[in-house]
Amino acid sequence: MMNSKTTLRCGISFLLLISFPAAWAAGASGGASTSSGTTLNSAALPMPSPLLNPANQTPIQLTTPSPSFSDSPVLETRGNASAMRQENEAKKPGALGQEAKKQDEQSQQEQVVAIDPSVFKSEFQNFVAQSIGHQLPMYGYGLFHRAPNTFAPVDNIPVTPDYTIGPGDELMVRLWGQVEANQSVVVDRNGQINLPKIGPVSVVGVRYQNLQTHLKTAIGRMFRNFDLDVSLGKLRSIQVFVVGQAARPGNYTVSSLSTLVNALFATGGPSVKGSMRHIQLKRGDKVVTEFDMYALLLQGDKSKDVQLLPGDVIYIPTIGAMAAITGSVNTPAIFELKGNETLSDLLELAGGFTSVASGNKVAIERIHGREMRKVDEFSLDQDGLTKPMQDGDLVTVYPISPRLRAIRLLLPRL
Repeated sequence: MMNSKTTLRCGISFLLLISFPAAWAAGASGGASTSSGTTLNSAALPMPSPLLNPANQTPIQLTTPSPSFSDSPVLETRGNASAMRQENEAKKPGALGQEAKKQDEQSQQEQVVAIDPSVFKSEFQNFVAQSIGHQLPMYGYGLFHRAPNTFAPVDNIPVTPDYTIGPGDELMVRLWGQVEANQSVVVDRNGQINLPKIGPVSVVGVRYQNLQTHLKTAIGRMFRNFDLDVSLGKLRSIQVFVVGQAARPGNYTVSSLSTLVNALFATGGPSVKGSMRHIQLKRGDKVVTEFDMYALLLQGDKSKDVQLLPGDVIYIPTIGAMAAITGSVNTPAIFELKGNETLSDLLELAGGFTSVASGNKVAIERIHGREMRKVDEFSLDQDGLTKPMQDGDLVTVYPISPRLRAIRLLLPRL
């Protein structure tokens, strides 16, 4: 009997010794979890009966480990929401105004875009490449390979004296003396400005260099003993049309200070099927000017450049005759001919001979009767240099031989 009781007491003591460390660890974990705010009640766990703490005989509350914050999708979502909230707070009216201003400044800048290279490769270019083994550029067209897709307004620069006043221009008028005024006025659609105490004054079509005299005459009909000063504020924009064999034909809005050359660079210039030497500016039923880009590129001559007016049409006709030159010249390329160029003119377009060019003769591959191609050789004398060039000619300038020749000098006997 005593042995049975002793055995029972030993078993109970053993069980208590086993359960006490686990319960104590669970209680410590529960305390830590409670402090973290993620404690779970033991009643929610599937346990048959609660364990008692041997120290005070109170039920032990079991807790589960708190989940990792980095693994919680809810907390991650809340983190994203917090970031979005901070971003929205940054976009308050003041920030939005600064952002809009920044975008507006960026939109005013020239944004450069690459034009499709296919518009700068011609059939004759490929034909020449098959003959000489490498590609020759079309002279001048590389200038438009990267062209701005917008034409930024021209601000804060002096206005040319021949600038013509038109609807949309802003005038800064200052009067002092018998009549005083300090007014900023915009030319209306009727071409007039309205000055206080004076009334409407027509200014449309007046050149900037004559504007002050024109206003002084108009105001002088009503007042005496006064002086005035007038300047231009914001300038209007105008619409022009680019048609024909252009790289990007269409309707463009440009600054009122733009000229024909400005518009050509803004619109991508001619395609390889378009002429570089006969670009026309049409106004109504008249051709105002015919511009040769070669004159600008080779000589810096911009004398035939004209200021644009609203509704102007820039017409680029089909390219004319072409001739190619390769070998020992400074600018090997394919050039457009005006129709009366000689071999000497073509050599001048190519920048002349290099320092190693042979000055004896050149070879010319020429298409005869649109049926066959023949090779001719012309001496670089007066007769050869005056030979006229034809459409489709390919001129090759040979270099001198790199081999050294020994020269024997015969000295007289003494």
